[in-house]
This record gives sequence, structure tokens and C-alpha cells, in this order.
Amino acid sequence: MYIEMVRQVVEEAVAVHAAAEKKTISDVLKEVREHIDATAREHQKDEPAIDYQNALCRLGYLYRHAPANATLFERVLRDCPDFLLKIKERNGARLHVCSVGGGPGTELLGLSKFLLRRPELAPSKIQFTVLDRIPQWAETWQRLADAVEDQFKKAPTGAKPSIAPSFLPMDVCDPTSYKSYAYHFSTVDIVVFNYLFSENKTRLAAAAEAARHLLNSSPVGALFLFIDRHEADGQLTEAVRAMIPTTPPCTANLFGGTIDRDEDRKAMGDMLMGALGNPRVKFFTDNYRDPTAFWTAIRRT
Repeated sequence: MYIEMVRQVVEEAVAVHAAAEKKTISDVLKEVREHIDATAREHQKDEPAIDYQNALCRLGYLYRHAPANATLFERVLRDCPDFLLKIKERNGARLHVCSVGGGPGTELLGLSKFLLRRPELAPSKIQFTVLDRIPQWAETWQRLADAVEDQFKKAPTGAKPSIAPSFLPMDVCDPTSYKSYAYHFSTVDIVVFNYLFSENKTRLAAAAEAARHLLNSSPVGALFLFIDRHEADGQLTEAVRAMIPTTPPCTANLFGGTIDRDEDRKAMGDMLMGALGNPRVKFFTDNYRDPTAFWTAIRRT
């Protein structure tokens, strides 16, 4: 499901870009691959300089990382009792999810797959807000939200929740950015930080303050989820745990598997696979199979 939807969004966007720029599909895909490779190199730095303002860079990120990032969120919804209970509470009502630094909003993919598997838990409406400092992500995010809503409409049985996507362009690591949106955050049910801190290692102190500000602005019972890269030295994992105000410190749960077996990367198609390589499908190192992702969560009290 993830891969089919990402393929649809990427292929449509590539075709539109090629027509607008009077380029061939092959030339556009070559540029996307160049951005993918450049982004991979930047991700190894403490302060990555990634050209997310460029539409083809955003498409490259969506192609390479969306299925994996969506899987991580869906696994938490499936396996963590607090999140399962929160979704049950919103059955037949509105569920408000906020993705901080969420770019294309890939968490909506994870939520949609979870609900399509458990249609009896579906809310009537999914209000999904993406916060990101790159305003151009809004275009990619809208495409993804439309694809998800179409998927719900095609479902043979169960509720078909509507999607209310919104995008707030803001520097999510700056605590002052949140002051203009106090009401918006007062209705949130789930807040997700998905691979935000690994892209902002030089701003962890400010990011921690922003996360605490958002926590204090949310209603009692709201759930906060932190997903990020588990590196060999464990320093980032410990830094994220330390920024979450709990006593004793919250537990870091490690991911070391792969995306679901029903997600066949070959479904990306020969054209995209041949031009762009393989999407990310695993959460472990090649040499020693060490976990490469973690999650931890907290409930607003």
C-alpha cells in the first residue's frame, strides 16, 4: 500500500515537472536521483544542508524514505497500548494528528494503513497538521493527503474518514514559532517527531525547548511520539530521552526489522527502481544487523 501510493505520487509529479520544464521523464528522474544521492551524504552530517525547496529533492526524499517512515509510525500505533486506546477514543469522531518537522506527512500513510486494517476503529475525520520550515513541502503533502483519501474511498468496507490536511510553515526548533498557534495545539491528540532531531543535531537544546513548549500547549491526555535514528554510539537516542520530562527517564524502544512483507519494493515499478534505486526498507545495519531506529513516547498529564 505505501509503495503503491508513493509510486503514484512520484510518477504524477515527475510527469507534471517534465511537461512544465519541457524535459523528458528520464532527464527529470536523473535529477531526482542526484538529489537522493546528495541528501544521503548530507544525512551523515550534524547539520545537513538539504535542498528541500527544490521539488525534485522533495520527490527524492518521498521515494527513498516515505515507506520506511510510515512503517515506523504504524508499528507504534499497532503495538503501543496508549496509541491504540487513543484511536479507540476517537472512533467515529475527529482525530487530530500533528507531525512536527514532518515534511511530506508520511505519518498519514502509517495511520491510513492501520485504519484500513482495523476499519472498526476509524474516526469520522482525520485532522492532520504538518509543521515544517520549508513551505514548499505543502505541495507534496497535499498530493499525499489526496492519495490517502482516495485509498479510503476505495476500501470495500468500513468507515471512510475524510482528511483535513493543513500545513503551518514554521521553524519547529524555535520555541517562539508556536506562540501564534495556541488554539490549534489545544485540540491535538497525537504529536509526532519523526526523524526531526537527527537533522538538527546542532540545535538540540532549542528543539528540546520547543518540544516542551508544545507539550505544555497540548491538552491533557495528548500523546507525544519521538522516532529517530539510533546511531552506533547511542548519543542521539540518549539526548532525545533526556529532553523528555519524565521521571524515571522514558524507555527507548529499538527497531531492527524491515517494512511489512506485503510492501514489495518492486511495486515501485521498473522505471522508478531503475532510475532511483531501492527505497529504504530495513532498520538494521548490513554488517551486524544492529537496530538503526528507535521510538519513545509520553502522555501529557
